[in-house]
Amino acid sequence: MSTVNETYFPELLKIITEDPLAAERLDLECPICKESTTINNSNDPTGFGSHDAYILPCMHIVGLSCATNLILHDRKTETTHRCPTCRADLFHSGCGHPNTKGTLLHLSEAWRPTMIISILDSNRLDEFCMACYFEFITDRLTRIAFDESDLSNFVTGGRVVKLFLKWEEKVYKALSCPKNTTTIMELPIQPILKNAIERIREPMAKLLNVPADKTAELEFHLVLLELNPAQGLESLLHEFSFLSQIADMQDVAVALQRPGAGTQSKSNTLSVSSSFILVNESIEVEGLALETKGLVFLTRKHVHIRRLIVYWIIYY
Repeated sequence: MSTVNETYFPELLKIITEDPLAAERLDLECPICKESTTINNSNDPTGFGSHDAYILPCMHIVGLSCATNLILHDRKTETTHRCPTCRADLFHSGCGHPNTKGTLLHLSEAWRPTMIISILDSNRLDEFCMACYFEFITDRLTRIAFDESDLSNFVTGGRVVKLFLKWEEKVYKALSCPKNTTTIMELPIQPILKNAIERIREPMAKLLNVPADKTAELEFHLVLLELNPAQGLESLLHEFSFLSQIADMQDVAVALQRPGAGTQSKSNTLSVSSSFILVNESIEVEGLALETKGLVFLTRKHVHIRRLIVYWIIYY
């Protein structure tokens, strides 16, 4: 009998439902490498590192390792992430990062209900990826810490305050956290920040795949960091791809508004990812001198931002 090479999952499921023996004749070609995919019939639901048949949100099937490599490539090159078969968009509209949701193809009837639920879940693309949600939440909580605490005695020069999460010896930090820093001390968490943390504890636990019965064990730490001498404020600005990535200087003008002037929405400008530094010096970056005597928000630019509130870069 002929082999089955249908790589669109709804049609493949129809074939297997009508003829269960068709599952033994599968030869599903990966559209990326043109090699046959393998079928995960083990108890391992992840298939990590394999070329197992993997169902994308658009329901086309590719090899898992090829799907992973495509995500890494598109992230690195900032290429629009699309299905290699139908060219459907597979990125988060808010941040532009590639979608990483998908489902391994399992042929046994025991796995089928779980597989279908996973496929339906992967079809719903969130506006922002998990990393950006995590970064936004932790940075907003850090902002609360600044608003509700007098940190002026701590945050001077090249010092930074960041909120870290910890669970079972794993430390989670936002992507916007500066590299090459030294931990100075842990700061007390004020009551208002504690209340905010408790309100987002459960969704953050889900985001980090913490079991429901372990949610209370998720720890939040407000930490004072100091930039190493080799990493000055100017290099930190470049690390966050700040002014060097803003092509339209009007974007800078919008970003440099003083607080209280109202918020503005502007497409393809700045992301909500930020870190906080208290400085009292002049900096010249890309020919633009900034007289800084207050709290500086270092913000990165994303490529595919559709709608966004621009947050303040500097205030006095």
